[in-house]
Amino acid sequence: MESFISAIFAPRAESATDKAQDIMYEAWDQADPRKRIALANTALTISPLCADAYVLLAEEKAKSTKEALEYYRRGRRRG
Repeated sequence: MESFISAIFAPRAESATDKAQDIMYEAWDQADPRKRIALANTALTISPLCADAYVLLAEEKAKSTKEALEYYRRGRRRG
């Protein structure tokens, strides 16, 4: 019983994807697009599973529709 209760109330270790997502929340709060892009890239170095980072890069970094589509595809495969 004690192990069950401690498992419920024990702090959960934050995964790499959780950390990357926290960085994305910070990215969306930035006014400067260069900072948002840099933070999205940082999030992906922490976790390549951060789909939101790919979405931001598709919307703000991609120079063409083809490049944006590739970012969206990467995010979909990981999200």
